[in-house]
Amino acid sequence: MFLVPPPALAPLQRVLIVALIAPTLLLITVAALPALAVMPFFPGGTERSIALLRAHMAYVRTLLTGSQSNSPTGCPAQSREGPDAAGRS
Repeated sequence: MFLVPPPALAPLQRVLIVALIAPTLLLITVAALPALAVMPFFPGGTERSIALLRAHMAYVRTLLTGSQSNSPTGCPAQSREGPDAAGRS
């Protein structure tokens, strides 16, 4: 049994998700810096560098919008009406 109602745990869940994913994303970004410094000097490297930067921006955007309570990617069970509110009329 829950001592705290599940909707009250949503902010803690978002904090934990960001706390776990942010260091990983930072490590990936730091590991990619040497590649971003060298790739533009190779043929086709500029396009690959741009693709890598776009991928990193997508990861960060997903992390930040997914951690917000009003995000479109949020869990429907976190709504104020409850998980089965859509079935009621």
